[in-house]
Amino acid sequence: MKIHQEPQLASASAPSASGVRRLPRLDRAWVPAVTVLAAGVLLVSVRLSFLAHGDPTWFIGAGKQFIRRAGLRYPIHLFSGPGYDGRFFYRLALDPTQLTPKALGIELDSALRLQRIGYPVMAWLFAGGRGSLVPWSLIGVNLVSLALVGLVSGALARESGRHALAGLLLAAYWGYAFTLARDTAEIQTGALTLGALLALRRQRPWLAALAFTGAVLTRETSVLVVVAVALDQLVARRRAGAGSKKAGRGAYAAWILPGVAFVALQVVIHLVEGGFASGAGVAANIGPPLDALVRAVVSDLSGLAQPTSELDLLQLAVLAGIVVVAARALRESSAPTREKLAFVLMVLLALCLSPADLVNQNNQRSLDELFFLAGLVLLGSERRLARPGALVAVLWLGVAVRVATAT
Repeated sequence: MKIHQEPQLASASAPSASGVRRLPRLDRAWVPAVTVLAAGVLLVSVRLSFLAHGDPTWFIGAGKQFIRRAGLRYPIHLFSGPGYDGRFFYRLALDPTQLTPKALGIELDSALRLQRIGYPVMAWLFAGGRGSLVPWSLIGVNLVSLALVGLVSGALARESGRHALAGLLLAAYWGYAFTLARDTAEIQTGALTLGALLALRRQRPWLAALAFTGAVLTRETSVLVVVAVALDQLVARRRAGAGSKKAGRGAYAAWILPGVAFVALQVVIHLVEGGFASGAGVAANIGPPLDALVRAVVSDLSGLAQPTSELDLLQLAVLAGIVVVAARALRESSAPTREKLAFVLMVLLALCLSPADLVNQNNQRSLDELFFLAGLVLLGSERRLARPGALVAVLWLGVAVRVATAT
């Protein structure tokens, strides 16, 4: 029986590097990191200076809903509307041990928020536990995470036989521009998940286990990537047969440790809330297949006279196009089987999302994992990436301009 092996950097199936080794001085993983970090800092600076007037609490997106002004420990900007998800991350970052629904003047709308504790904990650590610095640390964590996404993406591009700059296809996801402006957790999840996949490619399972653990405690959708890793390892082990070498210590840590951590967090939430957060997440974010996609397209088509609808429709079209091209490249791609399987699982999840995840003009921030998994498949194929890369750059610019100038 054929034993599963990791694709090597110089494998025959990897895309040829001969045509992409121009600009050798830029063929370094840090180049995409610096590029996306510069773009992120510019976006934050413009939004902070011209829209927020130097007030970082604008990024929290707190509104009238779920806020009790008299109970707030620190003054924050309150918008006239209901508000956005950043207010829940802010609440938890003030004191991650406060897991009750009502605390510190902000009420959590669902137990779902508690299972996304990773980003608030990191912001709390960056702030040194000082609540007055949390609005800044939420922004800082996202900028650092964006740089890490760029660094890991550049390294993954080189592992796939591409120029490091090809990693920008993963790192420059337009949804991350929206995340930067709204203090949400997608960028940190992306940095941890991509970092774990890179660690697995380099056969460092314990490092991958730590990164995956952080990812599943930051956003529950990363569990699908962990499931893909587990299935790939177990199937490969079974195919190898009883005569194969015994798995080394830590061989299965990459999925066992994050799995245990995720279940443990669910138990803690159940003890506090009286229910499992995973159930609340399924109820809030999963709907009939294709329902959300159809509604999103109809909504955007009905408002084509508005620039926001045109941009949203373009985002959906580009994302769908990249996913379709990646699906067609699955067989030829040299990406590891676990990454291909994770991509398929993310496609199935995307088809079953609730309308709230696509229709409310949130720039598809919740589909970032689908996007970069599609990018990993493409990096391992022979497909040309110039056109999708240009489209991604245009969308990043379009979304950045929108979020830098709109509340």
